Amino acid sequence: MNDSPTRSKTEVTGFHSNFPTQADIDSIFSFLTEHTLQPLIGAHFAFRDIAQACAACDGGKVNGKIVVEL
Repeated sequence: MNDSPTRSKTEVTGFHSNFPTQADIDSIFSFLTEHTLQPLIGAHFAFRDIAQACAACDGGKVNGKIVVEL
């Protein structure tokens, strides 16, 4: 008997970035409508601190998206 908990898992198994069909687009929007997707924000900068934002990006130490507020 397997004692590990059962988890429901939804995976995106592929994405066509070049010339998607209408069916591909419909599938993507259907997925987005059914699931809540939240990006991981790793750092937040004011536009006046754009140099620091670029340094954070170049440094590769930010885990998640870097947001620059205009």
